[in-house]
Amino acid sequence: MPREPPIVPPLVWKQYLLSMEGLWTRSKQQWIRAGLAGALAAAAHDTGVLLTAVIAVEALCDAGVRLSWTLRVSRVAVREQGNKFAAALPGLAAAAAVPIGLLAYMGYQTYALGDPLAFLHAEARWGRSLSPFSVMRLIPGSLTVSGAFDLLATLLFIPLVVGVVCQKDTAATVFTVAAFLLPLCSGQGTYSMTRFTLELIPCFVLLGRWGRHVWAHRIIIALSLPTMIYISVLYSHWAGPA
Repeated sequence: MPREPPIVPPLVWKQYLLSMEGLWTRSKQQWIRAGLAGALAAAAHDTGVLLTAVIAVEALCDAGVRLSWTLRVSRVAVREQGNKFAAALPGLAAAAAVPIGLLAYMGYQTYALGDPLAFLHAEARWGRSLSPFSVMRLIPGSLTVSGAFDLLATLLFIPLVVGVVCQKDTAATVFTVAAFLLPLCSGQGTYSMTRFTLELIPCFVLLGRWGRHVWAHRIIIALSLPTMIYISVLYSHWAGPA
């Protein structure tokens, strides 16, 4: 559900803008801007590294590179795919630049804290650890009001993620599915999914398309406005983990 910029938590909004820039520029073949935006997004949040795959897939698809599963490959086909791969090199270079942002941040943490993985070790305080089986545990043992919002956000975005997949945009699908599933595999179920769903930019683009219909636009506004107000109140009174 859409939120307005002034009341979105600053770090989330920064990550949102940088990821949006990376997704937009890759579709316009502006590889330098895409690589720069991706590197900044990766420095702002580790999920920004997902733009590596997004930009790489977009570059390969735009160049016409196709995977062939046949065992018999002709020399002409190999040469043709090689030429297409060469045409994709600028985009692949932009994709390779994305992790530089995360590496730069790790370098800063090494200098300031003596631990390049401090941002990962800090997750232990939140009880987070990568576990693919935790995606099966969507509902926590004790459901609070904020937990109910996280669960609701997860359930509402499932059809949106499916809708993005049905759009047959490979790069957007890779980003959306990965960014949606990674928090669910962190060992905390749907915890903070209200915040993490803000990064699912292709879902908001899909909502915008649906919003061209008057009835859909009114439903989106009716759901978003009270939710936005409530989340803003929660954010203003948030004190962090105990």
